[in-house]
Amino acid sequence: MRFLRLGVMLALIIGLFVAALPSMAAQGATIDSLVVNTADCTLTVTFTVQDAGDYYVQIWDDGVLEYAVGGATAAGATVAYTMTIGPVAQGAPGIGVYIYSAASGGTYYDDEDPYNPDFGNCSGSEWTAPVAASADCPNPIPAGFVVRSIPAGALTFFKASMDAYTGFNLPAGETWYTGTAEDGFVEVWIACQATNVFVPAENVIN
Repeated sequence: MRFLRLGVMLALIIGLFVAALPSMAAQGATIDSLVVNTADCTLTVTFTVQDAGDYYVQIWDDGVLEYAVGGATAAGATVAYTMTIGPVAQGAPGIGVYIYSAASGGTYYDDEDPYNPDFGNCSGSEWTAPVAASADCPNPIPAGFVVRSIPAGALTFFKASMDAYTGFNLPAGETWYTGTAEDGFVEVWIACQATNVFVPAENVIN
């Protein structure tokens, strides 16, 4: 009987502990539509999210991450990102459109791969963000930024100066959208809702 009472008490304690834990809503996203406009060579990706969080559209082509755009998104929101179409490789049909929790890597939510519509004559030099900022993306990827590897991570700075350390570092093993090297630093785009930072040029692999 003593063991029975102990078992009942243990079950009650576990039940109370579980009940006290906060309920966790699941992050997730579903692609609603993909629309190619061959008149202005743009692709618009529309998706709906579940819980609030960071959500990014990633464009992959023949195993290469060509572009990513996104940022903080409210729970239950339907968002759309329009991007200028870049090169479409011919190794495999079409491209891959993925929804992730980060600009590179992260948690995978949904995809359309292969996505092989009629791109018309649209195959630019690179995938780029819309020229104008929007409410969804007040800080789009600057024109001319390309994906580069920063394999060992890097200290980040508010400006191109060793005296302007931000207090955080880029994680190791990631790729980022970056500008060209100037004054020993490279500008790095973090997210639509974030301010660009600078890292030492020696940490970036072209």
